[in-house]
Amino acid sequence: MSILPKAITFAGVLIASVIVFSGNSARSQEPAAASIKPAVVPEQIDKTAPVDPIAALAGKWDSKCGDKGCVMFTKVLIGDPDHPADPKHPEFITIAIAINRGTRKPDFFSFELPANADRKQGVILMFAKTVKDGNSWKMVEDKDSMSQLDFNSCDKESCIARVHPEILSSDGSPNIDLLDKFLNSSHIYFIYTKKGKPYRSLKALFPFQRDYKHLMETELKPSMP
Repeated sequence: MSILPKAITFAGVLIASVIVFSGNSARSQEPAAASIKPAVVPEQIDKTAPVDPIAALAGKWDSKCGDKGCVMFTKVLIGDPDHPADPKHPEFITIAIAINRGTRKPDFFSFELPANADRKQGVILMFAKTVKDGNSWKMVEDKDSMSQLDFNSCDKESCIARVHPEILSSDGSPNIDLLDKFLNSSHIYFIYTKKGKPYRSLKALFPFQRDYKHLMETELKPSMP
């Protein structure tokens, strides 16, 4: 049985993008993310800590804070109806958001994928909203939010795409404000290729919205004059 419900489908435009993955779509590292010097310098996230696939599906976000700010991070279980997650050897995408204590805004977003991702292809992300459809609900993809990100670095453990809070869209639309999309969308999609085959993942964003609000009201609450 697939971990993600078969009812979840991805926009045809997203699948088509994989076929021409490195074609004419805009790249999102301008200026180069390698030059980002965030005010937040968090402790190293422990990559060796075991990850519970159920917790990853539930959407738990953790945070680490220091004098200069906080990093929020979570795991996304990789799997879809065509490529169900392996319960014995699950793979994950790690999302990390570094938030500056002074500005209370992100310095950067980081997306860490398995090292077996096709390195020249990077990763595509896109957002969606849940809308009322008669007596039920449906997800509507925000095609203007689709962006292809290059990997800044790869090693034997992972490939990382680190970007500024504002990135380029893949179709020339206005730049994408990632924090706005994280706060006002219901889901984020990821798609990358491994040995030329597309792999897709989906993450609900309401846990981020809940935990971000809590962080803004507690640890990152503005100090009184």
